[in-house]
Amino acid sequence: MTVVDHAMTGGLLGFALHPFIRKYISKPKAVILLMLASLLPDIDYITRLFGTGYYYNTVNNLYVSHRGFFHSVGGILFFTALALCFYFLFWWTWKKREEDPPTLMKVMVIAGLFLAGGVLHLFEDMLGPNGPWGGLSLFFPFSDAKYLGLNLYGWYDFFLIYLFTGAFFSAVMLYAIAHLSRIPSEKLDRIILVLVAGTFIVAAFHLWMSPGYPEELGFKNAERLWKAHQLSILPETLRHFSDQAQTTGMKTLFATLPNIQTKHYMIALAAVFGGLIFFLFVRMVVYLLFRKRLQTHYRISPVRTFLQVILIFLILPPAGVGLYFHLNMPLSLKVDAIPVAYGFAYPVGGEKGFEKGWNGKNDKGWYVGQSFLEPFYHPGEDWNGKGGGNTDFGQPVYAVADGKVVFAENCFHWGNMLLVQHQLPDGQIVFSLYAHLKDMPVKAGDVVRKRQPVGTIGRGYGDATYKAAHLHFEIRKGKMSGYPVTFWPRTLTYVPWSGVSPDNLPQWIDGHYLDPSDFIAAHRAHQEKTKKSKNKSHLATNGTHSKEEGAASVSTLDKKAAKGAANVAATPAPNTVYEQSQDRDAENPTAD
Repeated sequence: MTVVDHAMTGGLLGFALHPFIRKYISKPKAVILLMLASLLPDIDYITRLFGTGYYYNTVNNLYVSHRGFFHSVGGILFFTALALCFYFLFWWTWKKREEDPPTLMKVMVIAGLFLAGGVLHLFEDMLGPNGPWGGLSLFFPFSDAKYLGLNLYGWYDFFLIYLFTGAFFSAVMLYAIAHLSRIPSEKLDRIILVLVAGTFIVAAFHLWMSPGYPEELGFKNAERLWKAHQLSILPETLRHFSDQAQTTGMKTLFATLPNIQTKHYMIALAAVFGGLIFFLFVRMVVYLLFRKRLQTHYRISPVRTFLQVILIFLILPPAGVGLYFHLNMPLSLKVDAIPVAYGFAYPVGGEKGFEKGWNGKNDKGWYVGQSFLEPFYHPGEDWNGKGGGNTDFGQPVYAVADGKVVFAENCFHWGNMLLVQHQLPDGQIVFSLYAHLKDMPVKAGDVVRKRQPVGTIGRGYGDATYKAAHLHFEIRKGKMSGYPVTFWPRTLTYVPWSGVSPDNLPQWIDGHYLDPSDFIAAHRAHQEKTKKSKNKSHLATNGTHSKEEGAASVSTLDKKAAKGAANVAATPAPNTVYEQSQDRDAENPTAD
């Protein structure tokens, strides 16, 4: 269902409910609030800003996906709480009039309208197709269960668009005529109730009679068949217009969206908030100039409203981001406090490599589900067990090398995060980061050794951020010591003065991060060479010890022979024995 249907049905529901709540809220406010509540779940359409992977939820993150958190009970409760916060900030005042309703009742009415609008939106979406999202997680974050849509209509339904739009504007016109004719609006309430009820009954009959949306045939075939059905039931005068409107709309949509860049969103956002702030500033100046005349007109001072907007939208967001990053900064350590890492191993799997090792289901090992710079903004790797699903949930995560823990905290969205600082033999500093952990038995300041268990595979904050459990793993260069642990490189593309755009973001990441698998593979080889070198040195030392022991034993025999007979001192026999012993040890260095 399109945003037009959602808005019109929300407005109609507002007209129908207002007679029951007219003591607490005016009709225009009730209609506008319900329309807004019916539209807000679709605000997650902006997740296209983060990429199609987030929009279509291929990254398994329902908080930043279309038809994710905002299309659930959790999202509706969030919008309701947000609406109540705005009410207390911008409309509530201590100054009460006799006719004002009790604050508690007004709060309950506002909350009820937002809940009704949100539930209406979810109900309408459940009647439609599932798309690539595979249904709706209606009770997220309380439950991950998905509920499939009924496919009673397609992604657009012109019959319903015309029906709801016509009914809504008919109600608006009736109330406008009544207001101009000075007819009490209460006399029209029953007529409007009949109009709204009749509209929803006709819509239900239309859906009952429709052949449904054949989603199983694929998007193109389903759209073609659904379009043919729609045009067949429309009046002749509307067929051509509807056909052209649908074709033009779809072409514009698919031609525009891929070309929309981050800067376009930022410009639009700046224009909206800039215009709002400018309007409130002018309103405040006019109020201050004509305060005596306007003081009785405003129940809430425009000065208060302006200052609150400045505080909430201009001061608190950057301050909150700064505080969040400050709290997530790693410890600053001296180089001599960090153990030297002579070799690296993989964070999951067996000692000999990730290809083997228990993964929660079998011993077939692990794989990289999302690679470094795939997509272009990903600064690490996502590791999954080959058992599939969440079979790897709770499986151990190991330190990749000797090092010292500089950060170990439970962070919002990320879950348990661990950052370990390593010092390479040449003095170079790198960091290994382990995110979305379920458990984390180490703390900041701990020294960890290679292959030491440092956590378990999880699903993010509260084990609810991601549907599929996995380990997000990064290797950061030493220059990243001044960045917060929760830093995500793509945020730089949203900051106009950073100089980083989606085009050059991969180069920026490549200059600050290392490909984890390539780095470990290179330093495992160095480790194996070091081991072989140590083994050779050990064996040579053992051979030397054997020679010394052989020489010592020969010297003892010489002394005994000298005591037995003085003329035996010149015999070469002991020397022959020594030479034979020396050659034998040389041929078999491991004799001792």
